[in-house]
Amino acid sequence: MDDVRREFETSPKRDSITWSAAIAAYAQRGDPVEALRLYQLMVKSYVKPNNIAFMGALKACARVGTLEQGRNIHGHIKKCRLETEPLIESNLIDMYAHCRSLVDAVEVYQRSLKREMVVWNSMIAGYAMHGNLHDAVKVFEENINKVSEMNADTFIGLQKACAKQVALEQGRSFQKTSDYWDQFDKPAVGAAIMEMYAKCGGESSEICAVFDKLPKDKPLSWAALISAQAIQGDPLGAIKTFEQMQADGYKPDSLVYANVLNACTMITDVTQGRLIHEQVKQNGFENDPIVAKALIDMYSKFRDFTEARSIFDKLSNNQLGLDAIMAGLVEHGQPEAALQFFKEFQLSGSEVTNVAYISALKACSKMSSLEEGRRIHEDIKDSSFANDPYLCSALIDMYSKCGNLEDASKVFSSVKLNNATCNAMLRGYVHHGLQEEALKLFESMQFEGVYPDEASVLAALKACATSGDLGDCKRLHAYVIERDLEASAPLGRAFITQYANLAGIEEAQVHYETLPLRDVATWNTWLAVLADKDYSSAVKGLEEMVKETKPVPGTFNNLLTACITKGLVNECLELLKSMNNVHGLTPDAEQYAFFVNALDHAGRLDEAENLLVDLPLPVNFDNWASFLSSYKHHLNPEKYCLGHECALDYERASDVYSNDDLRMGAFKFHALPKAVEAWNNPGSVVIESEPEMALMRGTDLTDKIEKHKVLFKDGRRVVRRDPSSDKAKEEALCGHCERLAISFGILNTGPGTTIRVSKNLRVCADCHTVTKLMSKIEKRDIIIRDSYRIHHFNKAGECSCNDFY
Repeated sequence: MDDVRREFETSPKRDSITWSAAIAAYAQRGDPVEALRLYQLMVKSYVKPNNIAFMGALKACARVGTLEQGRNIHGHIKKCRLETEPLIESNLIDMYAHCRSLVDAVEVYQRSLKREMVVWNSMIAGYAMHGNLHDAVKVFEENINKVSEMNADTFIGLQKACAKQVALEQGRSFQKTSDYWDQFDKPAVGAAIMEMYAKCGGESSEICAVFDKLPKDKPLSWAALISAQAIQGDPLGAIKTFEQMQADGYKPDSLVYANVLNACTMITDVTQGRLIHEQVKQNGFENDPIVAKALIDMYSKFRDFTEARSIFDKLSNNQLGLDAIMAGLVEHGQPEAALQFFKEFQLSGSEVTNVAYISALKACSKMSSLEEGRRIHEDIKDSSFANDPYLCSALIDMYSKCGNLEDASKVFSSVKLNNATCNAMLRGYVHHGLQEEALKLFESMQFEGVYPDEASVLAALKACATSGDLGDCKRLHAYVIERDLEASAPLGRAFITQYANLAGIEEAQVHYETLPLRDVATWNTWLAVLADKDYSSAVKGLEEMVKETKPVPGTFNNLLTACITKGLVNECLELLKSMNNVHGLTPDAEQYAFFVNALDHAGRLDEAENLLVDLPLPVNFDNWASFLSSYKHHLNPEKYCLGHECALDYERASDVYSNDDLRMGAFKFHALPKAVEAWNNPGSVVIESEPEMALMRGTDLTDKIEKHKVLFKDGRRVVRRDPSSDKAKEEALCGHCERLAISFGILNTGPGTTIRVSKNLRVCADCHTVTKLMSKIEKRDIIIRDSYRIHHFNKAGECSCNDFY
């Protein structure tokens, strides 16, 4: 890049050819921001862009994701009457697809007069990027008879579409078609096929068979195999392939190094990654953009931010590493450091990318820093990214998570409707308990021609989960089938959970058995459903899982939860042992906390305390809080003192301290959120009644329940408001919205009618006890679905959770 810059700056005459060559070079070699800056200077210098300049600028827009700038360039192309050139059309489609405006991409394709192969290949790739296999295949079938030969780009796009939709059989079919057209042995096509097999749950033998037919002297062949093995969850196999490549005498390139470094992030030790980093240095790849990004990602994952910053500082173009280091800091628990780094970068005078802005806004969300978020918003308004869909989406998320839905709505209303901002607004409504508004927005998206995608459906499903409406869930499922989104693994898992919660395990099983892919995450979801019903069923499910795929540590969390719920302490210990001895997995701190909790519920408190003291892992607040919550009747304030590290979870800390002897400790934790101006999601519930559902919050029904007030006098130990007096505790607890909703249901339904309530927060201990009394006194079944689990209180006053809440 230094040579390109030097040649351009020393050129005696900067004509359209000189400008175009520089723009194209920057766009192709990984500096899209500089390419766009040169394009703007070219226009301001009254030099007319040619095809090469336009294509370079469009490629740069696609890399950066600047939709508005891309539209401006499209306008320039129209003025120059070049919009019918096939290569220009191809680049326009690619730009719009990358900028998440598929509608504009389709419009360019439909207006194309010649529809040459390069144009419809771009359209196939655009559909693949958006997970629209049906339309990608339709474009292929429309044009296949118009050509005498096919090229690699066609099959790459089709295989990527299959991978996105988890369409394994369709991918196998296209593999045979590519073989027919003599494209199968090309590294780029083979790489796409291996990726498809890896993402669609294909056999390892199928991936190796594809690799065996590819030329081994091409690094892309090795890079694709390493990537596929990592995708399949075999990072050690990926590293072994990397070593085999070198043993066979082939030299890795930047893509190979990047892929094997990504595999290193999946193992528990950074040692292997450091060894490969040494190779990277020796072979001169440390400043390569994709290798530098992979290194920064790896060190961020292992929380070695000093090394990540060192790599960033060595980059000649620090914008290339900015996105990676910002994302690493935010995703791995360093939002304050991310914002500090962001400010330093701005002060240096360097131009900030839209991706870096997005990471900065995520940091604000994690810190609930509304004022800092507003400051960044003002910077964005003055930048070229003001109308960028992704950035506007991040702004909506930030305002929503910081408790300011009004400003989130203003951002949403200020931009043209698109999937990114609509999805963010859907999440905002759900986060604030506005389920009806979320479902209305989902419907209006379809009327406005912005068809909901996978993320839209997931957000809408969360709204259904809170509202408890099975009808809405089924309508969403019908939409998924209609839009050919059934192959989406995240959607499949979400529907399993919702059908289990709303209709029962039988309905969930029907859906589960129709899924095209059962990956580890899907099995984990299914085990969670089984474990909620019966521990033995979950164990049988684990045995079935082992026949198809290898469990991961998180797989056992659902079974451990079932053990605690059923009081199966010995079985819990056996699970932890089997993780080590049978499955080769090491229990983490969270799983030891499950065992501690099981001991707590069995009354074996000394064993629980000894386990925590001797724990071979760092003891965290979650573990101690789990233990102390059960042990709080015996707390010694001098022995058990929680420090500042639990400040972000002040409600649970308050619960731990809220017996009479420790009330002052509890008071301190109630004062803490006021001091840091923390925002709490207000409690709200939905109660089902015929023929409609009623939404209410804590203050809505106080007058109505005076004649049916139930006070539990003996167990008021968990109080999340001012704990200064018994009267204050009584008033606070009686105002909890689930208690009001149940009383409303008792007053407005006939004797014996089942009462169903959904709450957006977790049920507190006092309300749980009171609901047991209500169900017993009124001889009714009461079902409460909170943010953690489903509680079914029977007429005998017993809860399905066995008092594990």
